[in-house]
Amino acid sequence: MCIRDSASTNRSGVTRPLIWDAHSNERHDFVLPGIEGDVSVWDWSPDGRMVLLGHIHNALPQVLIYDLEQQRMRQLPSAGGNIIGASFLDDTRLMACLLYTSRCV
Repeated sequence: MCIRDSASTNRSGVTRPLIWDAHSNERHDFVLPGIEGDVSVWDWSPDGRMVLLGHIHNALPQVLIYDLEQQRMRQLPSAGGNIIGASFLDDTRLMACLLYTSRCV
C-alpha cells in the first residue's frame, strides 16, 4: 500500500513541492528544469500518477503537470489572465478558474 502526501520545501531559496511516501519514508523532490520562482501543488490526478502544479514568476501564472512515473514536467498553454486555481476533472481533463473572466472554463 502506498500512502503519499505532498509538502513543500524552501531549502533551495524558493518554494518547491515534494512528495513523501509514508509507507517507505522516502522523499521525492520535484525536478523542475527552467522553472524559476515558487511552485505549489494544486491537485492530484484521480489515478495518483500526475500532480497539477501552480507556478507564478514575475506576475505570470502557469499551470504545470508533473508525471510521477516518468518524472517529467509539462507546461500547459496559458489562456491569459490570472489563474486562481485548477483541478483534475478526470485522468485526462482539467478545469482552470481564471480571475479576469470571473468564470470557470
